[in-house]
Amino acid sequence: MKTRAAILILLLVATGVATLFRNQVTGYERPDERWLESVLPDRIGEASYLPSGENPKQSYSMDRATYDALKPIGIVARVYQQGPHRYDVVVISGDEPNTFHDQTWCFKMQNWRILEDRTVATPTREYGAVPMRLIHVANDQTNQWMVFVFRGPEGRFHPDFGGMWREFFLSDLKKGVPTPTSFLRVIGLSGQSPEEVLSFAAEAIDAGCMPYGPAKGT
Repeated sequence: MKTRAAILILLLVATGVATLFRNQVTGYERPDERWLESVLPDRIGEASYLPSGENPKQSYSMDRATYDALKPIGIVARVYQQGPHRYDVVVISGDEPNTFHDQTWCFKMQNWRILEDRTVATPTREYGAVPMRLIHVANDQTNQWMVFVFRGPEGRFHPDFGGMWREFFLSDLKKGVPTPTSFLRVIGLSGQSPEEVLSFAAEAIDAGCMPYGPAKGT
């Protein structure tokens, strides 16, 4: 057990050191949140997002503490609406594993109860069956279904953070160049069924809500 822990610590240290110096060595230019806002779709299927008064590219903003903790390329939060149905869609883009984490921790810290948590292979037009994490959460006022999925720097989809972390580590060893990638979270805000939330998440992926690879136009 101690040997495994020591190996994990060494891997984390090695990854951190590589991240510190690779930008200077590779000439990598990190994109920013404006890039992320520009590549995400205005519409997902027939649903369009509701712009905020402060920033028409987003529906609401995450707090500064979230940015300080994750140090992402960017976070885009949009509420997409089609008829009476609203979906809260958050995309986080980053180029190192420390930007990403298991979202269930956040919900537990905010006093949400996890009623159900499972992985569902959900069909998409562009990528075949994508493994998505389907979670049913509840508090004293309401209950909601949500879906989240990670995309690694090699373009593969993962329902959990562990799979994405391993892909990051192997990609760094192979390429040595940072690769912007993303995390997607979708919450049904209007009492949608789990099937409806999964279907909308699949549409979001097909529409381009999980960008990865070298940033275009930066």
